[in-house]
Amino acid sequence: MTHPVFMLSVVVIFLILFAFLSPKIFRLLRVELNGLQALLEKFLPLRTVIDVNSALIDPLPEKYHDYWQKQGLPPNLQCRILSVAGKGVKGLRHSTGYFCLADNAAFFVARRSFRFRQHQIDLKNVSEY
Repeated sequence: MTHPVFMLSVVVIFLILFAFLSPKIFRLLRVELNGLQALLEKFLPLRTVIDVNSALIDPLPEKYHDYWQKQGLPPNLQCRILSVAGKGVKGLRHSTGYFCLADNAAFFVARRSFRFRQHQIDLKNVSEY
């Protein structure tokens, strides 16, 4: 109460930092929780029979499916895998989304900042190890 201007400036700085850092922190937390869930499923399998086709085709959520159709992307998906973007995907680093393979084209589709974004992956630059 003795220094209201100083306290107001501290609160404003805190709110600015929170608005800037909170999306990054929550996104990384979601990535870590997805990784932990995958690790638990590896050691405590809920399915007794592993089907290779079901492992490569995760269900695409309805909002992602609607976006996919609106963009006019290839309808026959051969592969949909829940994944996380790394450094190589500009503007989508640490975003959780779906890697989709359709008609010899690869796409990464994610929601970031309340809107959908897609990144087409050039298959010519992909190499096998």
